[in-house]
Amino acid sequence: VGSDTVVRNGDKPAALSDLLPGTLVNVHFSPTGAGHDIAREIDIIAASGSVFQFAGKVTYLDMSRGLMALQNRTNDSSYEIHFDPQNSEFQELGVGSEVQLSAVFDGSRYTARNVTVVPFKASGRKQ
Repeated sequence: VGSDTVVRNGDKPAALSDLLPGTLVNVHFSPTGAGHDIAREIDIIAASGSVFQFAGKVTYLDMSRGLMALQNRTNDSSYEIHFDPQNSEFQELGVGSEVQLSAVFDGSRYTARNVTVVPFKASGRKQ
Protein backbone atom coordinates (compact mmCIF):
# COMPACT_ATOMS: atom_id res chain seq x y z
CA VAL A 1 0.00 0.00 0.00
CA GLY A 2 1.02 3.57 -0.47
CA SER A 3 0.30 6.78 1.39
CA ASP A 4 -2.43 7.57 -1.14
CA THR A 5 -4.11 4.11 -1.06
CA VAL A 6 -7.88 4.54 -0.67
CA VAL A 7 -9.74 2.11 1.60
CA ARG A 8 -13.55 1.90 1.44
CA ASN A 9 -16.24 -0.09 3.17
CA GLY A 10 -19.19 0.18 0.80
CA ASP A 11 -19.66 3.88 0.06
CA LYS A 12 -17.90 4.95 3.27
CA PRO A 13 -14.22 5.70 3.79
CA ALA A 14 -12.34 3.15 5.91
CA ALA A 15 -8.86 2.83 7.38
CA LEU A 16 -6.09 0.29 6.88
CA SER A 17 -6.70 -0.74 10.50
CA ASP A 18 -10.15 -2.00 9.38
CA LEU A 19 -8.41 -4.73 7.35
CA LEU A 20 -8.40 -7.54 9.89
CA PRO A 21 -7.53 -11.21 9.24
CA GLY A 22 -10.41 -12.88 7.39
CA THR A 23 -11.72 -9.67 5.81
CA LEU A 24 -12.72 -10.19 2.17
CA VAL A 25 -11.42 -7.40 -0.05
CA ASN A 26 -11.24 -6.35 -3.67
CA VAL A 27 -7.89 -4.68 -4.42
CA HIS A 28 -7.03 -2.54 -7.46
CA PHE A 29 -3.30 -2.40 -8.18
CA SER A 30 -1.18 -0.02 -10.25
CA PRO A 31 2.38 -0.63 -11.46
CA THR A 32 5.11 1.43 -9.80
CA GLY A 33 7.84 0.86 -12.36
CA ALA A 34 10.05 -0.51 -9.58
CA GLY A 35 9.21 -4.13 -10.30
CA HIS A 36 6.16 -4.43 -8.08
CA ASP A 37 2.58 -3.18 -8.00
CA ILE A 38 1.00 -0.97 -5.37
CA ALA A 39 -2.54 -1.12 -4.04
CA ARG A 40 -4.38 2.04 -5.10
CA GLU A 41 -7.88 1.08 -3.91
CA ILE A 42 -9.03 -1.49 -1.36
CA ASP A 43 -12.75 -2.19 -1.11
CA ILE A 44 -13.93 -4.15 1.94
CA ILE A 45 -16.50 -6.70 0.79
CA ALA A 46 -17.11 -8.55 4.07
CA ALA A 47 -15.68 -8.29 7.56
CA SER A 48 -16.09 -10.80 10.38
CA GLY A 49 -19.51 -10.34 11.98
CA SER A 50 -21.12 -8.76 8.90
CA VAL A 51 -24.68 -9.90 8.16
CA PHE A 52 -25.74 -10.46 4.55
CA GLN A 53 -29.12 -11.01 2.94
CA PHE A 54 -29.34 -13.65 0.20
CA ALA A 55 -32.20 -14.60 -2.09
CA GLY A 56 -32.09 -17.25 -4.76
CA LYS A 57 -32.12 -20.92 -5.65
CA VAL A 58 -30.51 -23.75 -3.69
CA THR A 59 -28.21 -25.53 -6.19
CA TYR A 60 -26.52 -27.97 -3.78
CA LEU A 61 -27.62 -29.34 -0.42
CA ASP A 62 -25.91 -31.63 2.09
CA MET A 63 -28.11 -31.94 5.20
CA SER A 64 -25.55 -34.17 6.98
CA ARG A 65 -22.89 -31.43 6.78
CA GLY A 66 -25.27 -28.48 7.05
CA LEU A 67 -24.06 -27.02 3.76
CA MET A 68 -25.86 -25.50 0.80
CA ALA A 69 -24.86 -23.66 -2.33
CA LEU A 70 -27.11 -20.76 -3.21
CA GLN A 71 -27.27 -18.97 -6.58
CA ASN A 72 -27.87 -15.44 -5.32
CA ARG A 73 -30.36 -13.58 -7.49
CA THR A 74 -29.05 -10.06 -6.78
CA ASN A 75 -25.55 -10.59 -8.21
CA ASP A 76 -25.88 -13.97 -9.95
CA SER A 77 -23.03 -15.38 -7.83
CA SER A 78 -22.96 -18.70 -6.04
CA TYR A 79 -22.26 -18.85 -2.29
CA GLU A 80 -21.52 -21.72 0.08
CA ILE A 81 -23.67 -21.23 3.16
CA HIS A 82 -23.45 -23.33 6.30
CA PHE A 83 -26.47 -23.95 8.54
CA ASP A 84 -27.65 -26.02 11.50
CA PRO A 85 -29.47 -28.99 9.96
CA GLN A 86 -31.16 -29.67 13.32
CA ASN A 87 -32.93 -26.30 13.15
CA SER A 88 -36.50 -26.96 11.99
CA GLU A 89 -36.60 -23.93 9.67
CA PHE A 90 -34.01 -25.64 7.44
CA GLN A 91 -35.94 -28.94 7.18
CA GLU A 92 -37.98 -27.70 4.17
CA LEU A 93 -34.88 -27.09 2.04
CA GLY A 94 -34.34 -29.00 -1.17
CA VAL A 95 -32.27 -28.57 -4.31
CA GLY A 96 -34.23 -26.11 -6.45
CA SER A 97 -35.88 -24.39 -3.45
CA GLU A 98 -36.18 -20.63 -3.73
CA VAL A 99 -35.08 -19.13 -0.43
CA GLN A 100 -34.47 -15.87 1.36
CA LEU A 101 -32.01 -15.92 4.24
CA SER A 102 -29.68 -13.87 6.35
CA ALA A 103 -26.17 -15.14 7.07
CA VAL A 104 -23.29 -13.98 9.23
CA PHE A 105 -19.77 -13.93 7.78
CA ASP A 106 -17.25 -15.10 10.40
CA GLY A 107 -14.04 -14.35 8.52
CA SER A 108 -13.97 -17.68 6.71
CA ARG A 109 -17.54 -18.68 5.87
CA TYR A 110 -21.19 -17.64 5.80
CA THR A 111 -23.51 -19.20 8.39
CA ALA A 112 -27.27 -18.89 7.94
CA ARG A 113 -29.22 -17.59 10.92
CA ASN A 114 -32.68 -17.99 9.42
CA VAL A 115 -34.28 -19.00 6.17
CA THR A 116 -37.61 -18.56 4.46
CA VAL A 117 -38.49 -21.05 1.75
CA VAL A 118 -40.54 -19.25 -0.91
CA PRO A 119 -43.64 -21.41 -1.50
CA PHE A 120 -44.68 -22.49 -4.97
CA LYS A 121 -48.20 -22.94 -6.27
CA ALA A 122 -49.10 -26.25 -7.89
CA SER A 123 -48.54 -24.60 -11.29
CA GLY A 124 -44.88 -24.09 -10.35
CA ARG A 125 -45.14 -20.32 -10.02
CA LYS A 126 -44.18 -18.43 -6.90
CA GLN A 127 -47.07 -17.33 -4.71
